[in-house]
Amino acid sequence: MTTHGWMKRIVFGLLGGIVLVGVMGQGCPPPGPSDAPVTIELINLTGNPVDPFLWADPNLLFTPEEVAIPANFVDVGPPLAVGELVTVTLDCFDAGTLLADGDLLLPDGGAIPSSNLILLREGEHFFCGDIVSFYYEIDGVGGFFISADVNDVNIAP
Repeated sequence: MTTHGWMKRIVFGLLGGIVLVGVMGQGCPPPGPSDAPVTIELINLTGNPVDPFLWADPNLLFTPEEVAIPANFVDVGPPLAVGELVTVTLDCFDAGTLLADGDLLLPDGGAIPSSNLILLREGEHFFCGDIVSFYYEIDGVGGFFISADVNDVNIAP
């Protein structure tokens, strides 16, 4: 085979490889975060109404004081009735950090604050497209607290 024949084969082989790589990459989503929303469930597992509090900040924050500002408050509606579930859907870019708190409402008009807060960060505790569930509960000795699941896997407390 002549030198010209070998050069022709090499060039066609290289061009074929480039075309193959280009075709294989078509249809793939661009790299980067998903834009799927985050679904948040607030579930009252107590025997009393619960006033749930939810904050969402687009940034990744590390303390409740950074998140719990009026601009980040998410209005979830009236207090949750016994056994009620309320769903909130947030754009993933608005849900960088979530903070859940709440008050157990008593029949005499009083309230008991939850014994804990739950702070979750996107990319660490949940991802775009996940379902984050906050449960308002009473422990065995009557204490009011919040627990959390992400996609039905318990993460706190």
